[in-house]
Amino acid sequence: MLRLITLGGIELTDAAGRPVESILKRPKRLALLTYLAMVGEGSLRSRDTVLGLFWPEHDQARARQSLNQALYVLRGALGRNVVVSIGNDQIGLASGGLWCDAVALRAAERSGDHRSAQAHYRGEFLPGFFLGDSPDFERWLDTERATLRRLASSSAWKLATEAAAAGDVEVAAESAVRSAELALREEAAVRRAIELLDGLGERARALDLYRELEAELAEDLETTPSPETQRVVAEMRQRQPSEEVARAVAAGRSRGAGEQVAGVKAVGSVASELAGEAAAAEPTRPERRHETAAGRAESEAAGAAGVAGEAGAGGGTTVGRGWWRDALRGRRLGVVFALGATTIAIAIALTYAWARTAEPSGADAVTGAPPRLQVEPFDAYAADDRLTDIAGAITAALAARLAEVGALEVLLVDPGAAPGADSVALAVAGRPNDGRAWFIVRGRVLRDGDRMRAVVSLIDRPTGQVIGSATIERITSDPIAFVDEATHDAARFTRAAVGRELRERAWRASTRDREAWRMLERAEADRREARALFDRGATDAARVVLVEADSLLALTEDRAPEWIAPIVLRAHVARERMWTSLMSPTFGPQAALRFLGEGVAHADRALAIDSTDARARELKGVLLHWSVVLQPMAADSATRIMRLAEAELRAAVAEDPKRAEAWSTLSAMLYHLGRYDEAYYAAQKAYDADAYLDQPQEILVKLFNGAFEAGDDAAARRWCMDLRERFPGNPTGALCALTLLAWGETSDRAGAEAWRIIERAGLPSGHPFMPHLELLVGTVLARAGEADSAEAVLQRVRGGASWNSQLLPLEASLHLALDQPDSAAALLRQYVDERPSTRHGTLASRRFEALRE
Repeated sequence: MLRLITLGGIELTDAAGRPVESILKRPKRLALLTYLAMVGEGSLRSRDTVLGLFWPEHDQARARQSLNQALYVLRGALGRNVVVSIGNDQIGLASGGLWCDAVALRAAERSGDHRSAQAHYRGEFLPGFFLGDSPDFERWLDTERATLRRLASSSAWKLATEAAAAGDVEVAAESAVRSAELALREEAAVRRAIELLDGLGERARALDLYRELEAELAEDLETTPSPETQRVVAEMRQRQPSEEVARAVAAGRSRGAGEQVAGVKAVGSVASELAGEAAAAEPTRPERRHETAAGRAESEAAGAAGVAGEAGAGGGTTVGRGWWRDALRGRRLGVVFALGATTIAIAIALTYAWARTAEPSGADAVTGAPPRLQVEPFDAYAADDRLTDIAGAITAALAARLAEVGALEVLLVDPGAAPGADSVALAVAGRPNDGRAWFIVRGRVLRDGDRMRAVVSLIDRPTGQVIGSATIERITSDPIAFVDEATHDAARFTRAAVGRELRERAWRASTRDREAWRMLERAEADRREARALFDRGATDAARVVLVEADSLLALTEDRAPEWIAPIVLRAHVARERMWTSLMSPTFGPQAALRFLGEGVAHADRALAIDSTDARARELKGVLLHWSVVLQPMAADSATRIMRLAEAELRAAVAEDPKRAEAWSTLSAMLYHLGRYDEAYYAAQKAYDADAYLDQPQEILVKLFNGAFEAGDDAAARRWCMDLRERFPGNPTGALCALTLLAWGETSDRAGAEAWRIIERAGLPSGHPFMPHLELLVGTVLARAGEADSAEAVLQRVRGGASWNSQLLPLEASLHLALDQPDSAAALLRQYVDERPSTRHGTLASRRFEALRE
C-alpha cells in the first residue's frame, strides 16, 4: 500500500517502500494528493472546490486542464485505481489505496485509541510546506495544522486522565505534559495539566510547565499568567512537600555546606587562599552573624526568595567599593568587566560566561568512534532545474562543512543511485558494529518568488524518529548567497542538535536507575530555565531555580552514589550559582567564591570515583582559572593557582582531546601570560574540538585575540569577519573590528569608518560596552591625526558614569596614539599595581610595544 507521511515530515512511498519522487518534487501535485487524502478513504471532493483552491488565477477552462493533467500524473505515479472520479463533479481516493498518518490520527482519536493517536502525531502537519500561488490552499493548510494539533492535544489529555485513573503515573505525566505543550498558549489547557501533575506528585514537571508558560507569555504577549493560574501554582508551592522531597532539599542544603569544607580540603591552601583574598578585598559588616551551616542555608533561602536585608555568608547588601562594584553594573547577559592583560580577551570571556556555561559540553557524550551523519540529497520542491541545482549545492556544501569537524564521520548519499538503493549502507557494509550513533540529515528547498526556504531535519537512522528540524528562510534573488547562508545555518543546527542528543543519550546510558535518570533530567531542565531567567534579568528567580536543581541533584546522588553524571552536573550548577551571585545586589563576590569552592569540591568528588574523568578535570581547571580572574590577589598566589588550573586542563585534554572548554580556557590562561602563539594554538584546538557548537562565540573571540597578538592580522581579520557574520547583533564583532582598525593601516577615512562600526553595532545608550568601543574609536582618531577629536572622546568617557579602572589599558593605548608615552606608562603602572597577576600579559601586548622598557 502507498504510505503518505504528513506529520513531522513529508514522505510518500510505494508498496516497496521506495519514495515516489515524481510527486514529492512537485509541490502542487503533492498538495493535491494530500488534500484528497484528508477527506478520508472513499470520500470525494468537488472539482470546483479543487479548482478554486489550487488554480485561482486561471480561467475555468485552463484550471480544468491543469487539474486533469495533475490527476493524470497522479494516476501514472500511484496507479490508475488509486485516484477515482465520478462524472465531472467529484474526485477522490479509492478505499485501501493509500494510508495517511493524519487520517489515521483522526480515526484513532474517534475510536478512543489515544496511544495510537499519539504515536501518529510526530509533529506539525506538512512542516515547511507552502504554495505561494494558492492563497486559499495556504489558509486550508493553516486550519488543518491547527486542527490536527488541537486533536493531538485533546487525545494526549484523554490518555493522561485514563492513565492516571489506572495508576500509570509515568504515562499520565508524560501525556499531560504533551497535551499542554501542544496546546500552545491555551492557558486553561496548561493549567489543567499542572493540576493533574501536582495530583500525581510530579511537582517538578508541573513547575516546568508553568515556567514555560510564563516565559512564552512574557516574550510573545508581554503579559503574565492569569490570577487563577498563579493561584494554582502558589498553592502548589506552599503545600507541604512530600517527606522524600523535604529530605532531598535538606540534604541538598546540608550537603552544600559540608561540601564547602570538603572543597577547602580538596584544594588545600589554594581554597583557603581564595577565601583569604576575598575577605581581604571585601570588608565584612560588623553586625554580620556567624556563618554556620544552618545560617548559610537560611540565608540562601532568604536571598533566593528576594528577601532584602542580611544574607549570611552570601554577602550583605554592601560588599565594598572596589572593582567588584564596577564589575556588577552590567545585567542580562552577565556583563562583568574584569579586564586583564589585554582589555578585550577577559572582558569578552566574562561578558559571555553564563552563555558558555549554560550547556555541559556535547563532548560528554562522545566516547570512542565518532557518530555517523548520513547526508541525503536535499529535495527541490518545484519543477525548476535552477532550484534543483540550489538543493544539490546545499547538500554538497553542507556535507563538506560537516566533514571538516573531526568528531563526526560524514557519509554522503550518492544522488545518482538507483531509487531505493542505500548507497551509505553499502558503503559501510562489512564494518564492525561499533555501536556508534547514526543520524540522517535530510532537507528540502522551496521558493516563492524571491522568498527562499530550506528545511533541514536530523533523524535517528535506526528508529526513523525526527530529533529536530530547522527552517532557514531568506528574501533574496542571489542563489549563491542563499546557498552559503543556508549551508552555514544548517551546519550550525545539525552540530548543536547532534551534541544535545548525544549528551542526553550518554547520561541515560550511564545508569540503570530510571528514577535517578528522571531526576537528573528534571534538574537539567531547571538549569536551562535558570539560564532563561538570568538572560531576562531575573537574577533572584534564577537563583531559586538553581537551588531546586542542586537539591534534585543531591537526591540523585544519594540514590546513585557511584553515578558520576549528577556530580559533574552539580559542579556546573555551582558555577552558575557563582554567576548569579555576582549579578545579584543581595549577594556578591563572597558568595560567588563560596559557590566556586563548592564547584571544585564536586569536581574532586567526581575524580575520587574516576580519576581519569576528563569532564571533572576540565571543570576543576576552569573553576580554578576563574578564581584568579574574578578577584584581585597577590601575584605569587595567582601564579600558583594558575599552575594548578593549567595542570588540570592539560590532564583533561590528554585524556580526551575533544574537551573544547579545556582548550578554550588554556587559551585564555596563556593569553593572560602573554604567550600568544601558544594561546592561538590552544584556541585552534578548541575550535576543532567544539564539534557540537557548545561555545562558538567565545572560541572565535580567542582565535581573533590570539591571531592579533601573534601579529597575524590576516588571520585575525578572517576570525573577526566570522564573528561578525555569525553573531551580527553582538558587540564582540564591533570590538574586534575597531581593534583591527586601531592598530592597522591608517587612512583619512579611518575615523569615519570607526564611527560607522559603532553605529552598526546598534548598542543602546548607556550599554556597558560603549566606553570600550569609544576608547578604541579615540585611538583610531588619534592615529589618523585627529588629536582634538580623540581628546574629546577621552574626556567624554572619563566623565561618564560607566568609567572604571578596568578601562585603563584602553586609555593607555589612546595616550600612546596621542604621543603621550609618560601618561600611558603611568596608567599601566596603576593598572598592574592593582592587579599584579596581569603584569606579564599587559607588558607583552603589541599595543604597548613602545613602552617595553
